[in-house]
Amino acid sequence: MKKVIAAFHRFYGLGTVNQAESRALLDGLQLCLELGFSRIVSQSDSALVCGWYRNRDSVPWSLNLWWIALFDVFKRVDHTVTHVFREANSAANFMASLGICYHSSRRFFSAFPFWLNASVVWIVWGFHT
Repeated sequence: MKKVIAAFHRFYGLGTVNQAESRALLDGLQLCLELGFSRIVSQSDSALVCGWYRNRDSVPWSLNLWWIALFDVFKRVDHTVTHVFREANSAANFMASLGICYHSSRRFFSAFPFWLNASVVWIVWGFHT
């Protein structure tokens, strides 16, 4: 069984889904770096995010601020972004909903929300919530 070692949610305020996806990818990578990881595989249910990772020139100007920071992180680590279907991204969607619902930002290193642990277990066993 895989173990959750860290999780986060963050309230980004008003903006687009693509801004939230880009900022969450950056926040997740920065958390991985803080935890000492140098080989990172990010999964996203956004085909656009995966495409921007492969083709920097296709990043919209409105997201350039975050993608400049992302490409700086990509230079420092062994990293890839892979596409997953929405059903396989339920743990990340759950954490995002906490930030939106409570207008809050938080990191977890223990005492994870129950639903997060349950979601990860279901995904590891091949069931999607």
